[in-house]
Amino acid sequence: MHVGINRSGILQVNQTWSVPEIAGGTSNTILLSEDAGRPDDWRGGGVKAATGTRTDGGWADHDNEFVVHGFTADGSTSPGPCHANCTNGNEVYSFHSGGANHVFGDGSARYIRASMDIRQFVKLVTRSGNEVIANLD
Repeated sequence: MHVGINRSGILQVNQTWSVPEIAGGTSNTILLSEDAGRPDDWRGGGVKAATGTRTDGGWADHDNEFVVHGFTADGSTSPGPCHANCTNGNEVYSFHSGGANHVFGDGSARYIRASMDIRQFVKLVTRSGNEVIANLD
């Protein structure tokens, strides 16, 4: 990504965007992603680290942000190369083996593998970077 590009996604509190303002196109920009297991704390490999400790927002809560920090595979340290299924603390997390489901701006739902390079994955989150990813693997 280039310095100075707005890395914000499609959904923001009190903001609306027209289709032309989603520079990479609605079919190339993630709208929603799985973040399973709340309010329990889950880590890489399907390990429940604690019960009832997640206080961050629910999926439709305005306090719930979607930021790709990247973690180590065990979900204990950030930054790291893992973008999915490492921790459910405001990161992509599912109980599916090897990846997670995402809803894109065009309404399509797609499974993205956790093995995708984190730099490629982050390009799918940004609204104004004009990035197009040909292969979601």
